[in-house]
Amino acid sequence: MLFARTARAESKSIKFVDLPLVQQLLIANFDDVLDEKLPRLAWCESRNNSTIRVWDVHSYSFGILQFKTPTFLSNGRRYGILPEALTNREALLLIYNKNVQFAIAREMLRDGQWRAWFNCAKTIGLDDIPHFVYNY
Repeated sequence: MLFARTARAESKSIKFVDLPLVQQLLIANFDDVLDEKLPRLAWCESRNNSTIRVWDVHSYSFGILQFKTPTFLSNGRRYGILPEALTNREALLLIYNKNVQFAIAREMLRDGQWRAWFNCAKTIGLDDIPHFVYNY
C-alpha cells in the first residue's frame, strides 16, 4: 500500500491508496498522452516521411522517427519488439516501418528516454511527462 496525502481546505488527512490501481490509471493516462504526442513527434522529426534518411555529423537517421540503427536495434531487442538474432542488415529492412518505430518509441518514452529526440521532444512537451509509470 502507498500512503497518499489529500489536502482539503478544512483539514489534511492521510489515506491508503491501492498502488496497482494508481499505476493502472497512470499508465492509461500515459498511453493516451503518447497516442497524442507520437504523431506530433513524427511530424517534427520527419514531416511524417517514413522513407526519409538523414545524415548528421556522425551517421544516418532513418524513418519517421529518425532512429539511428544502434538505437533501433538495442531498444527494439530490449523491449522484445525485435528478435535478438536480428542483424544490422535485417534491421535496415525494418527501420523504415512506421509501426515498428512507433512501438519502440512508445516503450522508450515509457522508460523516460525522451532525450533520444531531444529538440522535438522539448518542442512538443514530451520532456514534461513522468516516466516512473513504466516500472510496474
